[in-house]
Amino acid sequence: MNATPTTAGRPVRLGLRENSLQFTLLVIVNVCVGGLAGLERTTVPLIGSRRSA
Repeated sequence: MNATPTTAGRPVRLGLRENSLQFTLLVIVNVCVGGLAGLERTTVPLIGSRRSA
């Protein structure tokens, strides 16, 4: 896609294909965080509704 020069001398490569590894990592992290949030929303009310003996 586009390459813009940086002060470090390496060009910045834009686009999903050029940054597929970072994009894949972003998707994996978002799936894990979303799954944990969903798990919390379903289990915490169940724990809170139990009465202690």
